[in-house]
Amino acid sequence: MGRVPNGAATWKIFTTPTAGGTNGTGGYDHYAAKPVLSVAAGFYGAAQTVSISTTEPTSSIRYTLDGTEPTAASNLYSAPVPINATTVLRAKTFSTNTTNVLESFIETNTYFINQNYSFPVISMCGDQLLSL
Repeated sequence: MGRVPNGAATWKIFTTPTAGGTNGTGGYDHYAAKPVLSVAAGFYGAAQTVSISTTEPTSSIRYTLDGTEPTAASNLYSAPVPINATTVLRAKTFSTNTTNVLESFIETNTYFINQNYSFPVISMCGDQLLSL
């Protein structure tokens, strides 16, 4: 975050830090609205169908089913997503206004399908892990 121009009342989001220096020109007005998944993460006894929506105008939603971060090249959401087996669904909103709006934060849900455990379960996913 920084002021544009430097020291002014207008705040913008900058993707490159300028610690101790003058803020560059440009910056972003806000992040795109985070996608909303219609089915809560959790354990289910049968397949689920998940709708994904966003309140961000003139945008698209991209998603993955393998736990990786969605990119502009990931699956384009156009219809509800069938979840037939245990899956990590991740979604991100991309605005067509790339000059003023950053891509959204990622929404991540894990769906455990036909899985039964007698102990607490935690689902974690990440992008930077090379190995366990």
